[in-house]
Amino acid sequence: MKEEADMKTVLEKKLHSSVKPEESMWSLLKGECIQVSLEKGRDGYWWTAMFEGDAEVDIKEIDTTRYVSEFPQEEQACVQKLMYDQQQNRQGLPTSDEQKTEDILRKAWNAEGSPFAGQEFDRSKINLSNSALPETFGT
Repeated sequence: MKEEADMKTVLEKKLHSSVKPEESMWSLLKGECIQVSLEKGRDGYWWTAMFEGDAEVDIKEIDTTRYVSEFPQEEQACVQKLMYDQQQNRQGLPTSDEQKTEDILRKAWNAEGSPFAGQEFDRSKINLSNSALPETFGT
């Protein structure tokens, strides 16, 4: 990553493990930060560190004594969403985000002025990235 003014490198490290580039993204909050979201290359694989050479996380030191119900409501919702999405992935079904994407596309499909209005939703007529609408979506 480079700073805008003089293009100075601020981070140059190799990731600990592989990621799925087509399912990863970043966004710039100007003057604040760069937010990076990486999809692991192997589902269910625990990364012991973010970057090669970093201190490894000792999973024995992670506090697992708290119940999810003890977390703040926002964190509980996040954990529940992650658990749901993981279960959906295992079953080859769309995640909650993928379901939302399809719902938005279906509404736009029949919106006033749409060239597809009145026709049955057809995924093949939409050109999106590989992961946006997996084959598991029904029509």
